[in-house]
Formats: sequence, C-alpha cells, structure tokens
Amino acid sequence: IDPGPTATQIVRYTLTQRATQRAAMTPEQRDVQAKRLSLRTPTEAAMSAVWLLTQTDTNDNLPNQNQPVEGGFYLGAGAAIGSMPPPPLWNSVLLWRNSSTSKALWKTCAELSSPYLTKEAQAFIA
Repeated sequence: IDPGPTATQIVRYTLTQRATQRAAMTPEQRDVQAKRLSLRTPTEAAMSAVWLLTQTDTNDNLPNQNQPVEGGFYLGAGAAIGSMPPPPLWNSVLLWRNSSTSKALWKTCAELSSPYLTKEAQAFIA
C-alpha cells in the first residue's frame, strides 16, 4: 500500500526547518498544517492499511466483488485526500516491478539490515 503524500516525521531529513516548526505544534495544529499542504495526516494515511488488514475473505466494496482481498498494489496517492478506503487498485503493469529490480532491492535490504540481525537471520537472507 502506498498511503500517498503524508505529513510525517520523515520531513526532519529533508525539511529541517519545517520539522523544527512541527516539533512545537500540537497534533491538532499539525493536522491543520497537513491539510493546508495537501498532505494526509498519519491517521488518514493509516486508514487504507487498517482497512486492508481488517478485511474478511471477500469484500463487496471492491471492483471484483466477492473476490479475496489478496495481493495487488493499492495506490493511496491516487485517492482524494480525506476519501475513505479502499484506495485505487493499480492494475497497470509497473515497469519497475520486475525480477531484476526485485533482486536488487532484496540485496540492498539484506546489506542494510545485516549488521542488526542475528547470525541465524543473516544465514537465512544470504
């Protein structure tokens, strides 16, 4: 699930002045600021993940009614801010989702996480 543009603490890495400003704000003020900047609040961003995690085997709200909720790429960025789940299901072929980029991603993740893993876990991802 891609939650779409969301106001989170990640801004501390790219927008340090904004992060400093946000640190002094109440949660309500941060939510108002997110709306002004056309961003989702963390609560709104989490709605789609919560929706997907709490679905039963079938869901009458999906385009393919009575089909299991499994797999797929739900694109929160394609949904209007403030809209209710489910987010749009991306059905087009994503050229960057292929075996070559998948292998590269897994390799990078393994390299980055390896120092923090037990020897057993390191052997598992090797």
